[in-house]
Amino acid sequence: TLVTQGVLMPLPWHITSGDDFAIPSLQTAVLRGLRDEFGGSPDHLGVAVVTDPTTPGEHKLPALLLHDQVPGGTGYLAKLAEPRAVWTMLFSAWRTLRDCPCQNEGRLACHRCLLPFAADWQVARVSRTSAERHLRHILTGSATGPDPTEEMAWQIAASATSTPHSDESLLAQRFRVEFTQRQSQ
Repeated sequence: TLVTQGVLMPLPWHITSGDDFAIPSLQTAVLRGLRDEFGGSPDHLGVAVVTDPTTPGEHKLPALLLHDQVPGGTGYLAKLAEPRAVWTMLFSAWRTLRDCPCQNEGRLACHRCLLPFAADWQVARVSRTSAERHLRHILTGSATGPDPTEEMAWQIAASATSTPHSDESLLAQRFRVEFTQRQSQ
């Protein structure tokens, strides 16, 4: 047991379903953003995949838990108490991934973007493209829309649990969305 600091990042269901690269790529992208934005090596920070305790109903969604591996915490994660700091960190990671030269080298990721932050067992599942797409979606609400900007575009809600929830499985929700979109075409 370790008492320390942590930040929970809930992930939308459409990011976590159907993409085996999504979670490992986002884990490494978050560490990339922490290093880019706050400086220094984030070796004392971990990003664990957990079940989101704020998800109502029986179909729990995965979330990323950023945690300090130093007992009691170092205060590093306290900066993320402000939504603007989270935006800046994620935007910094997205911009690094968007501009990385490995996109033209036929690689999933490289030493300039995500690989320094991947565990050995994650390397085969870390993708610059997947992380860039999912960060864009987190920042803008669309995977194919306009590029995010440095200006925070999020609206701060009173409660993270105030969003409506469906008792459908993640697969059923995804199918319904796809079916509805194709019917309207």
